[in-house]
Amino acid sequence: MSMAWEVTEDDVQQVCEAHKVKYKQEIFDLVDADEVIDKLLNYVSFDAQVDVALCAIEDQLILAKVITGMKKFLMPEDADPDFVDEDDSDE
Repeated sequence: MSMAWEVTEDDVQQVCEAHKVKYKQEIFDLVDADEVIDKLLNYVSFDAQVDVALCAIEDQLILAKVITGMKKFLMPEDADPDFVDEDDSDE
């Protein structure tokens, strides 16, 4: 598992685009990157970590009332009831 994670503007922009919200720097500044990273480091596989990061960013932007409506990004175990977190670094 890599500890070299950082939340980027591209990550936040991806969430904004999914909700048809125009991205601005001020939105990026609302995201608590440490909280996002703490959540994703509970997962082993890269794909699961990406899913968790996007979900956590989305949750923060919903709480900040930047985005509204239905969630577009789910935690891996919510998106797939058969989800098993396995290291996919050999793929």
